Order: sequence, then C-alpha cells, then structure tokens
Amino acid sequence: MPGRDRAEADQVREEAKCGGAGLQKGGNLMEDAVDASAAGGGGPIVLAGAGYAGLRAALRLTARLRGNPETELVLVDRHDYHQVLTELPRVAGGTRAAGAVRIPLQDMLTDRVSFVQAEISGFDLAGRQLLTAGGPIGWRRLVLALGSRPNDFDIPGLAQRALSLYSASDAEQVWAAVNIALAAAAAATDPERQRRLATVVVGGAGATGVELAEVLPEVASRHGLTPGQPAVLLVEAGPTILAGSSPQLIDKATRILADLGSGSAPTRQSRPRPRTASSSPTGSWWPAACSSGRVA
Repeated sequence: MPGRDRAEADQVREEAKCGGAGLQKGGNLMEDAVDASAAGGGGPIVLAGAGYAGLRAALRLTARLRGNPETELVLVDRHDYHQVLTELPRVAGGTRAAGAVRIPLQDMLTDRVSFVQAEISGFDLAGRQLLTAGGPIGWRRLVLALGSRPNDFDIPGLAQRALSLYSASDAEQVWAAVNIALAAAAAATDPERQRRLATVVVGGAGATGVELAEVLPEVASRHGLTPGQPAVLLVEAGPTILAGSSPQLIDKATRILADLGSGSAPTRQSRPRPRTASSSPTGSWWPAACSSGRVA
C-alpha cells in the first residue's frame, strides 16, 4: 500500500477512535453491552455499517475485548471501503480523486474483526438475525450504524433537480455537472444565459456546504471565466453558517467566503424572512429554507 494511503488510513483510524463517529456520549452504553455480552451467551457481536460510527465501534470493541478472544466481531457493509466524508467537497471541486477518499477496510481492521461485504435488507429481531443479500447473520449483540441520507425537507422539486453530496460517487457527479455547466457558460455569448449557467446553488451551510462553496469558485479559472464566476449561492435555513461552531470559526469562514465572492451572495427565499447576516463588498448572505447536502 502506498505510504500516502497508509497514512490516510491511520488518520481515519485515529479520527474514529477519537470520536469521529459521534458515539462519544453513548460510549458507556456500548461498553456495558460488551461487558454483558462477554459474560455469557453465544453468537458474535455484529456491527451493521462501516461508516465513522461502525468503524469506531469496531476499533473500540477490538481493544475492549482483547482479553476475550472467544467473542467474535463481525462488520457488515455493502462496500469494502470506508468513505472519508469530510473530503467529499475536495472531490467535488476536482482537487482530489474519488479513489483517495475510499480507504480499504482491510487497511484499518485487525484480524480480530471478520468483514462481510453484503447489502443489508432487514432484521429478524425475534430470531436475532441480520438479513443480507448473502443470507442471514446471527448476532448476540447488534450495533446499528447504517448512516444517514440527505434531507430535502419536502421542498418541491428539490429531490428531482438537485445533486446530493453524501458519497464519493456523488462528489464525482457534482464535479462532472459543474464542469459541464461552466464549459457551456464559457462558450455562451448571451450574458443572461452565461450568468444562469455559471450560477451554482449549495443547499446547507454546514461544514460540507461551506467547504464546497469555497472550492467551487476555483474551478472557474479552468474554463476561462471572469472573476466572480461562477456565482455560488450558499443557502441556509438558520441564522448563521456552520451552526454549532465557535463564533471565531464562523467569522473566519464568513470572511473567506466573502473574499471568494461566494457565500455572501443573496439567496432566493420561499417566504419573506428578515435579513440577518452581515454585509460585504460582494453582497450579503441571507438565510433561506433549503436542504442539507444538496447542490443545484
């Protein structure tokens, strides 16, 4: 395995151990379940899903059960790799290959964890079985870490017209769609058509949306577009970007977006709302009802 890929696998492993899975609050519950499981009973501990949550659980259980070799750990996922979701905006912006954010699970798991690549189709709770395309898998304890999906909040037309950014494949589609639109914009002779083709709307101003809004303007230079194109409109229902982050980080990100000419452009709203964000030389940032993890 190349040194760079190995280093990235090590980094993902450490992030998962340190709480990248978002399971820190439930850590004691998991350890209690491990104690009860190790005390008796038959069957393996099955982890459904190899995202941050499932990977972190597998790594913690591996360490926790070091003294109980008879307890089997089984990780089930439809993919044989872990996707580094925090890197997806870079793939969508063309600065990183999709393959670089798919870390093979074999590079992060020990021999203690048995990996089963299969599509999960359901659960037989009474029979204590995980149902998969390859057949049922019995379990003594089951850890559900199946991930999440983008929420379009039932906004009419959004699911049909917008692209999601929840996987490396999604990011490749965003990259391709943006390049097609910008290439057409560069070739357009009508100013209004060029403006429309060079406008990208990012729905959701969390970490993914903000980073995507930051990298997309850099794509314009590859198509010979003038400064200020493409116009990236960052749409958010809340009163600020990066909700839950420190005020210092929010202010810094807002300044960066304003300097790039994105994130501070006005957004269209489905209903009137007060203008709550600060102004900048390039425009003002407005909150609006939108979907998380969507690009239009």
